[in-house]
Amino acid sequence: MRMRGEISKTMCIPQETQAHEIFKRLSCLILILMLHFNDAFNPPFTPTNGTTHHEMTECALYTVTIDYLKKVYKINIKSLAITTGECPAKLENLLKQGFKKNSFDWLRYTYTVNIIATKNALIDAEEQLNAPSHFDSESFPGGSKLIIDRYQLALNAIKSKKFDDANDFFGKTLHTLQATYKILKQLWNDTNDQAFGNFLGISKSIFASKALLTSDAYAFILKIQDSHVYTAILEKLENTTTKFSTIDVIVSYPAVDKYYKTHCLSIATEKHVRINIYRNSTVLNSTDDEDYGYDLCRLTGGTYIRYFNATLMPLNILSQLSNTQTIDHVSLQIKSKKLAVNIDQSCPKLFIEFSTNNITVEAFPIQLQTRDNTLIPMILVNTSFFKVYTLVNIPSFGRWNIIFPNTGNNNIRFDVRLSCASELICWSQLFTDNRNNVHPGGVELHGNAIQGHKANIVTQCFNNDDRINTLKVMLVNETGHPLHVVAKTTQQNDAKWLTKLTIPSAQSFRIKITANNKKIQRISDKLYETSQIDVSFNLTNVQPFLYYYEHTSISFTLKNYAKQPITLTLLAKDTNNYFEQKQYTIAAGQTKDDKIWLYPLPMNNSSTDVPDIQKDLVALTVTSTAGGNYDVLDYPFRTAIK
Repeated sequence: MRMRGEISKTMCIPQETQAHEIFKRLSCLILILMLHFNDAFNPPFTPTNGTTHHEMTECALYTVTIDYLKKVYKINIKSLAITTGECPAKLENLLKQGFKKNSFDWLRYTYTVNIIATKNALIDAEEQLNAPSHFDSESFPGGSKLIIDRYQLALNAIKSKKFDDANDFFGKTLHTLQATYKILKQLWNDTNDQAFGNFLGISKSIFASKALLTSDAYAFILKIQDSHVYTAILEKLENTTTKFSTIDVIVSYPAVDKYYKTHCLSIATEKHVRINIYRNSTVLNSTDDEDYGYDLCRLTGGTYIRYFNATLMPLNILSQLSNTQTIDHVSLQIKSKKLAVNIDQSCPKLFIEFSTNNITVEAFPIQLQTRDNTLIPMILVNTSFFKVYTLVNIPSFGRWNIIFPNTGNNNIRFDVRLSCASELICWSQLFTDNRNNVHPGGVELHGNAIQGHKANIVTQCFNNDDRINTLKVMLVNETGHPLHVVAKTTQQNDAKWLTKLTIPSAQSFRIKITANNKKIQRISDKLYETSQIDVSFNLTNVQPFLYYYEHTSISFTLKNYAKQPITLTLLAKDTNNYFEQKQYTIAAGQTKDDKIWLYPLPMNNSSTDVPDIQKDLVALTVTSTAGGNYDVLDYPFRTAIK
């Protein structure tokens, strides 16, 4: 007879196929943790009451990464004992210094850690009432099955080199089984060193050579020769593994697949991808009221070129703009005459892009001025609708004014983007802080921000040789003017800041930061839109995946925050054959619950034509006079028979 807490060793000896071995090992881990209940829901430290799912996951990932770097790369990083119930702040700093000394990409790694931790924390909002997701109501069989299913999905994604999917599935697994460190070690054991390193986002930094990026770093231009514009962009985004990158797209014909716009925007936002659209001017009979991808370009911070001819615009010049940090991005009229900008010493090479729908004169000289200096940048691209200037060896850093020439036509409107090839990388994420039945709690924003609601902005800066001492976060509209928002920023560590604020009533905004008494300036590529309509999937009792011959219903909630009734249109679309459009009228302050039906495979398709596991992206898109909004759901399904 075994006492409580004892397990026969033979129960944990794998004896069959690799899949069965993994199943048995994971089942044993779950059983051991259940019997030793005090250890069942803890990472390698005992969390205090204030420790969040996000923080627990971060700490475990940092700890196992140190183990990984010691074993695989023989890097000497000091391990810290975790005894206080909180993850030591020095742990992240030690790991960061180890990355820097060995030229690993800290930005990519921390992005991966953040994604895994966020997917963990999101379960509280997305699967709030699903008992197995939390082992609530003694749902141990259901919770155990959920862990094993999601773990296997993560493992299969790693083997298929779909590391974004693996981060997603594994992060959700961790919420149910919070023995994060132990299950990470098992995942490492079930893969191999190289695959596990890719899963963690460990790679050499693109700035390791300390050289400026040139056309050699430019890999690919997406040329779309038909009207399936968003389908092609969606496929490119799904296969893009590089974060904080740019996709350049040449579009020849107007889109007939606008229903994939939300899918593209959600993935581009999650991966921090900027999309540039170049309309092929050699194709005739195109009009401005047709969709060539302008809105997607605008919302991701890209450049939209109304008329593009490759013979007039060398593509190697455009490649230099792909891996730059955005200093400012505004839409303005030339009657403004000047634009003030802060240029810091991490910017050895400055780029200034002008794009417009109006024909401009060929001669369009601009200047950069301070009290002591006047500089004339060199022009790289000079066409009627798009111009690019560059400036190197800036003699002093700080506040400069960009002076525009007098063209005689003050009504010309330009989209101006200033960027530099900088090693100082700053980025921000917007989290809602709602107290409602649509998006309860603090979750990462999926769609558009709700006007008047609380929000948190997390800002991080990396590869900074000179420490940032002070940092200010503000919201600016598309013309660059600050919005009247009460915001309070507190520093979390030497590379992370938290800003609490209320979403303004303005239709759109970007997140702008200034640091060290305005000597450093950066702005988010993403343009956030606001709304008074919220929409959210409700994932209560949704199984972790479907088989190809099954279908399921998924519930969602709409809420009208406007002070009057609103009639809205909702489009539901997945990446396969599902398409449905509905209209609702919702009274002020009221909600509407409904559901959609999801079928995993296209009609008349056989399971033998597709991989064993696919991932379907389902999007709900709302349009109304009170603003638009969207929510998305990644839904895995198997094509093999049970």
